[in-house]
Amino acid sequence: MRSRLLLVALLPGLAGAAAPEEFEATTLHDVRSGETDDGFGWSLATGEIDGDGFADFAVGAPGDGKAGQDAGAVYVYSGRKLELLHVLRPAEAGERFGEVIAFSDVDRDGQGDVIVGAPAHAGGKGALYACIKLSKDKPPKPQRLLEGERVGDRLGASVSAAPARPGLDLEGVLVGAPGSDAPGRDDAGRATVLRFKGDRLKPEVVFEWTGATLGAALGSFVDWTGDQDEDGTWDLLVGEPGAGAGKKGAGILRVLDGADGSQLQSFTGAADGDRFGAWASHVRLHGEGVQYHEVVVGAPGGAYVKVFGARDGEERRRLQGRPGEPGYGTFISRSARLGGEYLYAFAVASVGAGPRAPQDFRGLRLYSGENFAMLLQLPFENVRALLAIDGLDAEIGDEFLVAESRADGDVVHVVRVRPK
Repeated sequence: MRSRLLLVALLPGLAGAAAPEEFEATTLHDVRSGETDDGFGWSLATGEIDGDGFADFAVGAPGDGKAGQDAGAVYVYSGRKLELLHVLRPAEAGERFGEVIAFSDVDRDGQGDVIVGAPAHAGGKGALYACIKLSKDKPPKPQRLLEGERVGDRLGASVSAAPARPGLDLEGVLVGAPGSDAPGRDDAGRATVLRFKGDRLKPEVVFEWTGATLGAALGSFVDWTGDQDEDGTWDLLVGEPGAGAGKKGAGILRVLDGADGSQLQSFTGAADGDRFGAWASHVRLHGEGVQYHEVVVGAPGGAYVKVFGARDGEERRRLQGRPGEPGYGTFISRSARLGGEYLYAFAVASVGAGPRAPQDFRGLRLYSGENFAMLLQLPFENVRALLAIDGLDAEIGDEFLVAESRADGDVVHVVRVRPK
């Protein structure tokens, strides 16, 4: 059933200029697990698994207890039919399987595989799993790819697809272990790129990075990005929200070369406690008929977002919510096409913290990919995850998946935004 969400005009005092068009949001579908207190929607990922040419998606529920307390689960859905295809569960309790998820083709059979992080595995060592052959009727058994070295590593707290080798192939995996210790630097954090040969699920460690300072928590966020240096290989984003140029907790976002692992750029938070780099995204912008890409970095501790040039590293824009608004920039989506040929937008979530003050806004703000004007405010009680997903039907344009924790149960909304 479709229902219309709220359309809100640009508010005084917020970043961005007035938008030339009005937009509206429609909820196409709501997805629920049918369980309670399972954390459904804690994580979201999209890929193609059933061969119908439309994007499919997965939803993490790390509190699911069907395989034991806090064992976790991942629900896999057909994007075109919005039907449940599989429920994936681990063999052990306490894993928090599904706290993070990603799609990649690790067995290189041409079909998407679901990669699942379980950071509570083995008392907090953490583990990474692959669920392959998802096009079959029977749900596959998760296969462990990697385990953390020590209790507290929390390997699998973040995960993304990664280039499998020089080239534009996303058949590897980038995984974070933000609690990993380095010599003299407790909780410095670690991020690792794994690659696979043939259909054997025995990963090869290709690149590995550790945090530069005590408590840096490198690997709290990881993702792949575009080919920033134009060398023919996708590059990588790695967040280090506990570190930053001598200012503890200011945070750093690193852009790393997918071909050789070297650092291409780094962006740093402005003040202690900003947690800059706790989330980031690679977004498509547009102007005068020319499309290009930039890096958008969130600082939820400082309640701001910065946009940087992907190639020159120059700061393009700073966006923020109301003064003192908590949690602005906790999640940032990739770009979604809003129907027009050169009409793109990205979303920034404000999740709030603690009791809600009357002036607090919680939900999403959508920004134009042309001039950063705010197009919409969409209120949600408590956003858990946010994802832009390729169009789920034949209509031109993309959708957003918004996971919301509510008093009446956790839900993932499929939201379409188009010109009014």
